[in-house]
Amino acid sequence: MVKLHLDILEESINRISKKAFSDAIEISIKNTIMSLPDTNVNDGEIIRLLNKYRDINQNEAEKRIIFEKESLTIDELKRYLKSQGLSDNEIHQFMLSNRTAIKIRHNYTLWKLWRIPDRLIKEIQNLDW
Repeated sequence: MVKLHLDILEESINRISKKAFSDAIEISIKNTIMSLPDTNVNDGEIIRLLNKYRDINQNEAEKRIIFEKESLTIDELKRYLKSQGLSDNEIHQFMLSNRTAIKIRHNYTLWKLWRIPDRLIKEIQNLDW
């Protein structure tokens, strides 16, 4: 009976360890992708590096880059709105009423404005959807 409990405990620990390791790799990949735009590395080079050092194929690398750029743009916009004194509720309303996430997801030119949030806001408000 004790052996069974130890086996179950060992299996649980193994599962938790594998999950933690997997999560750490995902965080590392995200941090890699997110650090490279600050150095003005182009997407092709990011894809090459992800393939070389993380064994991620081109299609998966492209998907991850797109996701991270969308997330970065949205997060920076929210951070800017917060710094301008908007409450969390006002930020949420802005995001919904302007269909911000949808516009950012479907208009890659908006991603390039993540460092210029006031211009990003104007562009989002001027887009018709």
